[in-house]
Amino acid sequence: MSTQPNKPADVPFMPRGAVIRMIAASAFCAIALYLVVFWNPTVEIRDDSLLQQEEPLVSVPQLDSRILDKAKDDTREQRLFLEPEPLSHLLAQSLNVSPEAARALGLPKDMVPITALQSNMRDWRGRWIYYRGKIEQLEGPKPGHPSPGYGIFEATLRLDDGSLVLFSFSQPPKEGVAVGGYARAEGYALKLRDVAYPIEMAKAPLLVGAQLRRDYANWAPVTALDPSALVDVHDVDKTGNDVQSSDESWRSIDEDQSKALWHLGAYARDAAAMTKEQWRAVPALNAQEIWESFKKNEVTRGTPMRILGTLAALRTIAAEPNPAGIQEWTEAWIQVRDVGGKTIPVWLPQGQKAQLGSSLEVRAWYFRRYSYETRRGKQMWTPLFVAATLDPFVFDTGRGMREITVWAFGGSVLMIAAIWLGVRREKRRSEEQEEALIARRRQRRNRESAAGASTQP
Repeated sequence: MSTQPNKPADVPFMPRGAVIRMIAASAFCAIALYLVVFWNPTVEIRDDSLLQQEEPLVSVPQLDSRILDKAKDDTREQRLFLEPEPLSHLLAQSLNVSPEAARALGLPKDMVPITALQSNMRDWRGRWIYYRGKIEQLEGPKPGHPSPGYGIFEATLRLDDGSLVLFSFSQPPKEGVAVGGYARAEGYALKLRDVAYPIEMAKAPLLVGAQLRRDYANWAPVTALDPSALVDVHDVDKTGNDVQSSDESWRSIDEDQSKALWHLGAYARDAAAMTKEQWRAVPALNAQEIWESFKKNEVTRGTPMRILGTLAALRTIAAEPNPAGIQEWTEAWIQVRDVGGKTIPVWLPQGQKAQLGSSLEVRAWYFRRYSYETRRGKQMWTPLFVAATLDPFVFDTGRGMREITVWAFGGSVLMIAAIWLGVRREKRRSEEQEEALIARRRQRRNRESAAGASTQP
């Protein structure tokens, strides 16, 4: 009887048990790496902690171009004469221009050069623009206003470059608006004027608006924080250890246009930027102890602090005239997971754009306590900060990544050693099983040979 030679079974490259352990170890490493580097669970934005805000309905006046075309300023004779119908039309329409409507009308962020109007007034006629300067003349009220109860006021502004601007408006000047002081004329551009008395001027732009607003001489860049500029902020009423929010703490960004806010906003904008390493030494708003210090009113105004969280709300408004040259204010609400998902307001002295839900690291300075009513009618308070920009949160790959690398390397070495030992043990076990199988086969073959020999005659 022919028998085929006994050949050992093919041994796999790696035993099945070792393969299973290696797959499990690889999955564990992948999950651990994801949790350490990429996993960033977010807290659901709490609508009940956000400020109750109603978006204003913007109504933009519609000008009649046929009436505006009656304003002529091509020759000196035309510039000496002021057409009453276009003036009346703009006086009436400018009463309906709110700050939001002014932005919708395309109010420029900077003053339009006088030469631009003088070279092509037709393109600027009916556009909403502004100029700021010292008041040289202030007269009125005069009769002839198209709306009952109003008079016509007239002002002459001298800009910082010496140019002159004429302004006709409807509402009486408020406190602080006087000859010799700074003011802001904001309105529709009507025409160029030539005037011989009492101040001689040629091709001076005439604007028509609702009100001459108080303005200020420009500050120099604010590169140092002045604590005395913040002492007039009254945001709490304190009796012994009892701290309560004051009436002034309820002032919104639209209402709280003051020297303290201008100073801190200009400082955040103008001061020399701190390095990332310097900011890393600044505490973050991430502990209950820090929150308690705000609750007890123990944090000094102007204290720097980092706010790490998620952008929950954002809006930008036009700034009131101010000596810091701030044109827009942005109000951002940052949800901070480390303090229970509370939302923290931050005011920024410029327009800002950011994606809602994005992770931010806001480098800010403490301003005051802020009281507000939530969207669900609950009254709350929170610390209010001022910052220059909304910086995106960037994972620090320096020291943190070095620590992660050390631990990952050590863990990898241990797992590789464990896998190697397992493979070696499995190989030895496989070899022992193979030797035992060969021995059994040899014994069986010997028994079969012996039995065949005994049966032969």
